[in-house]
Amino acid sequence: MANENWDEAVIRTRIGIHSGNAEWNGKNYMGYITLARAARVMSAAYGGQILISNDAYELYIKDTTPKAQIKREDKTESSGLRDIDTRSQSPDWERNEISFRDLGERRLKDVILPIRLYQIIGAGLREDFPPLETLDARPNNLPVQLTSFIGREKEMKHVKETLKLSRLVTLTSAGGSGKTRLALQTGAEVIDEYEHGVWFVDLAALNDPALLTSTIIDALGIKEESKKTTEETLIDFLKGKEILILLDNCEQLIHACANLTERLLSSCPKLKIIATSREALNCQGEITYRIPPLTMPDPNSNNTPEQLTQYESVRLFIERALVVNPEFRVNNKNAPALAEICSRLDGIPLAIELAAARTKVLSVEKIYERLDDRFSLLTGGKRTT
Repeated sequence: MANENWDEAVIRTRIGIHSGNAEWNGKNYMGYITLARAARVMSAAYGGQILISNDAYELYIKDTTPKAQIKREDKTESSGLRDIDTRSQSPDWERNEISFRDLGERRLKDVILPIRLYQIIGAGLREDFPPLETLDARPNNLPVQLTSFIGREKEMKHVKETLKLSRLVTLTSAGGSGKTRLALQTGAEVIDEYEHGVWFVDLAALNDPALLTSTIIDALGIKEESKKTTEETLIDFLKGKEILILLDNCEQLIHACANLTERLLSSCPKLKIIATSREALNCQGEITYRIPPLTMPDPNSNNTPEQLTQYESVRLFIERALVVNPEFRVNNKNAPALAEICSRLDGIPLAIELAAARTKVLSVEKIYERLDDRFSLLTGGKRTT
């Protein structure tokens, strides 16, 4: 592609390389989680750039170490980047030369733990690119997540499009439906559009409306000014800034959140807000979006394990089950019970995660049998849930 003589349109290919687990279900391999991470690595690259994750890099080094000579040298003192040359001792070295530029640990736009990325350097490849547009390229306080984000592509697209029409989007639904995670993931996806970043304000533990403004100030890292009220300090800081604030769990302070949100949006023309709440704020200019459940299989359709993975609820169950039980597999025997579980739990993410956690001690079939007493079954998980 790089050597093609383009006429008018020029196509530049970006490539992401990642290695991870592929799960054998007795007939075929499934690797949804690994493929999703590979796509994230690719999305961080520019056209003409090849990125490789640390997982794939370590496998490559392990495979080539007996016949490779690895030299590490600093590229510049200021950038902290380094080039790592991997040189084969075969006669074809001149033709097959590649090296790796260490780009450091980066937070990809799935709000989970950072991973180290390398750029592949080779003959005919462009070497110099702008800084990667990863999550850490813009100021933010988005919390690191310990688990990956599953599905919700349609919902995230809808929220992003709604943000273009309104400066206040409120995500509503019952508890456990994934409002917070969807807001965080959407914020990560659109962070490049906000020069002054995306900021998360957790209101779950807040019960006093008088502390609402100071809680937002603390989350944004603003210093309070003695001659101004907290609201004046906040408005002065936000004026003229392109910024997105995620107000999470507004329901217990619904009136205070509604009033403050409306005043902030009126005073700060470039500010946008995504709120999560069990009910709408009912502010001027607000667009509400009720989050649907995760897609679920029809338990009467006799889906194969491969067909089940097209449903978000099933993919979530599998991913969370593998966290507590690396030996977990979906096969023809337990597939019907898995479909029943996701359907009986109405595609509610929290309920599915709690059920998946039980695979550490119970089979999928046993979990399904005990769903009649779901409140006993699903409350025996992590203390922090």
